[in-house]
Amino acid sequence: LTDSLGRFTAEAIDAEAIFLEGSLAYTLENGVSIGGDANYNIYRNASVDQLFHIPQLVVNVFSSVSLLENKFSLRSDLHFRDAVTVSEREGTSSLSEIIDLSIEATYYPAEKIGVYIKGMNLLDKDNRFLQGYQRYPLQVQGGIVVKW
Repeated sequence: LTDSLGRFTAEAIDAEAIFLEGSLAYTLENGVSIGGDANYNIYRNASVDQLFHIPQLVVNVFSSVSLLENKFSLRSDLHFRDAVTVSEREGTSSLSEIIDLSIEATYYPAEKIGVYIKGMNLLDKDNRFLQGYQRYPLQVQGGIVVKW
């Protein structure tokens, strides 16, 4: 099975899989929160040498703070994914690990209306999540937040 653009081929394999996942978050009394999650994949007795597009380790950590009676918030996120092997028409290749730092600030001048700005891939790494797709360079987003 190949997608219409020829970017990948689906392959069926037999394997034993163990998927470990955990998360932890803690909020201090002063509006500061820290936390994270991780998942670890273990594969045994696979019918191929390496499983394609499946990272062994993914870790996300965050911290956030709310100020001015929750009118202003600041959040940072750090995402890590180890390198993965990918299948191509010419054989196999590797996508390097991903290290992605994001920071977001949000301000609510009114109770249900706010504005935000978010910087992503602030380390400007060559983060390629999937083979055949472009990397995401340093990016900045902004917008309006409406709650109802």
